[in-house]
Amino acid sequence: MVCCGTSVGPEEPRQFDPSFKGPLEKGRSCRDTLFLLGFIAFWVGMVTIASIAMTEGLPERIVHGADSFGNICGSSNPQRISNANSGLDMSDRKYLFYFNPSNDAALKLCVSSCPTSDGTFSTAVAAGLCLQSPTYTADAVEEARSNANIHDAGDSNDGCPSVYYASSSVMYRCVPTSAGVSSAYTAAINAGGVWNNVVSDLLDSRVRLMYLSLFACGCSLAMVVVMRFVAGPLIWLTYLGAMVGDVGLGAYLWYTYFRLRADYNDTPESQRLSADKDNVTFYQYAAVIWSAVGAIILLL
Repeated sequence: MVCCGTSVGPEEPRQFDPSFKGPLEKGRSCRDTLFLLGFIAFWVGMVTIASIAMTEGLPERIVHGADSFGNICGSSNPQRISNANSGLDMSDRKYLFYFNPSNDAALKLCVSSCPTSDGTFSTAVAAGLCLQSPTYTADAVEEARSNANIHDAGDSNDGCPSVYYASSSVMYRCVPTSAGVSSAYTAAINAGGVWNNVVSDLLDSRVRLMYLSLFACGCSLAMVVVMRFVAGPLIWLTYLGAMVGDVGLGAYLWYTYFRLRADYNDTPESQRLSADKDNVTFYQYAAVIWSAVGAIILLL
């Protein structure tokens, strides 16, 4: 072949030289030592911050909530205040029951399950919704405290709710299913803000995230090993998989957005959670952005 007046032919194969040691022949040394030290310092700082957050913080409080005595529902608790009902084992009581979410002084108790039917204070003990219920201790001091704070508002009767309603669990909080009484409960949950919802979702899905991360690492290592033997087919297969994944992810985002929007619009306004609205907004933006990015990827 002739190009620009130069004849170019096939290269002659290199002869094996047993004395050639590759890049090790001239010796190798550690480079970018300063950046390596900085990278190590970064990881030490990250591990330290994570350790302090897990040992000193209470992330479970965001997921399950805490009762009026500082007990985190669904956990075994140390005593946090000077009270007979503080420091109780709530491992089998994962749900937070509000006597009255619109009254900050009203009692909040951890319960083993949300009430499945309406009732009054006469049936609240059997339903496990009172200070007289097992695990909690009802004495004159506690009953006087609850009555002094909320009895005048009709929310409590000697440590029991005057009235309670059939409820369902929303983020481990008991929310009445009746539209007429659920707005205050929904407002109490929405008061946590978007960051509480994000942290709660991360804590709830931390095990799945860990497994998915390990799966991704395994797939990466497997591709590196396979590429050593069949690089060409693997590269084309990767391109094909990327294109299929591009279209599939876009379709999934749009489908999820329309489904969540329909569910949100069908929910009575008094029962709509800010977390559900945030999910609709997130999938809408994600679908639009990914559609634009995906189109560019396919064109390339």
